[in-house]
Amino acid sequence: MTYGEQSWLLFEGEHCIGRSVANSVSVDEKGVSRRHCKVNVMNGVVEIEDLGSRFGTFVNGSLIRKDQLNVGDKIRLGDAFLEIVNVDGASESQAPVSPPANADPYLDPAVTQERSITDDDVVFCNSCGLPNLKEDPACFACGKPLHLA
Repeated sequence: MTYGEQSWLLFEGEHCIGRSVANSVSVDEKGVSRRHCKVNVMNGVVEIEDLGSRFGTFVNGSLIRKDQLNVGDKIRLGDAFLEIVNVDGASESQAPVSPPANADPYLDPAVTQERSITDDDVVFCNSCGLPNLKEDPACFACGKPLHLA
């Protein structure tokens, strides 16, 4: 995983990413929470999960709650941009596998990653302030209804 000129080798297991120096990966940038997200590496599979960060975790421009990462994926945490450059010896040219055409985009995170979600598709919860998709009826974190003005 790289961030600017820095890079980290993430071994098998769970790694927290955030502003705090107590994390496996410390990224001190505007909009990055103390404990922003976690990355789990297991048997060559890399998954990322948002930990209720205030401004959300984006993979390839899409707001995610939990997603699988592939070589070349770009992660945005606040003003920080990270990139996955290798997964357990995978080559840089290895392309992500496309999800099946009939997959449900609300249940399958791989499909959500393929959607083009922009800032116009995101609304912040009035109760907890976390980002949600406008089409969601309630906040994924606190469960309160999302009221759109």
